[in-house]
Amino acid sequence: MDANSTAPILDYVMNFGAAGLMGMMWLFERRNSVKRDTQLDEAQTRILADKLQVEALMTLVRQNTEALTRLDTFLRTGALLASKAGAQ
Repeated sequence: MDANSTAPILDYVMNFGAAGLMGMMWLFERRNSVKRDTQLDEAQTRILADKLQVEALMTLVRQNTEALTRLDTFLRTGALLASKAGAQ
């Protein structure tokens, strides 16, 4: 852009004065605020979805731990019974 092509834009903005500039800045701020609100809503949705997935994963880990504990108890009991039977 050269100086001549920016002059009409500058003249247009200057016609509105300080109040026009402040109004334009307010409109830009509102537009950016709406974008930011949308980003925050999307982030919150992702966080809640991740929380549900983590809770499901923790339930699965807890169930697997319980199953492994029961298997360990069963194997220890079997080994103990086998060693007693072999000792007689």
